[in-house]
Amino acid sequence: MKLSIQYGDKTIEFDVLYRNRKTLAVQIQPVDKILVLSPKGLSKEIIKEKVKSKSKWIIKKLLDFKDIGYLPLNREFVNGEAFMYLGRRKWLRDFGVRMEL
Repeated sequence: MKLSIQYGDKTIEFDVLYRNRKTLAVQIQPVDKILVLSPKGLSKEIIKEKVKSKSKWIIKKLLDFKDIGYLPLNREFVNGEAFMYLGRRKWLRDFGVRMEL
């Protein structure tokens, strides 16, 4: 579900996912995505109120991502390619299994 709040002259839009949990969590993901994990049954008004109380922090984190120029990498893995894993060089082997991400 998508919700939004007004903070000063900015509008903060965020996605809400209801989960089986006790606390509310706000996640800032790269490229201006805000995700709120909420306990089941929590009203929209309470969620908006909690996000509004964290809005200064949210704006700061979004600006931090813009300052560092974060861009997600779209990698395409090729059979036999070497990459680092846990500090060691590993080679990718294709076993014919395809997975959708």
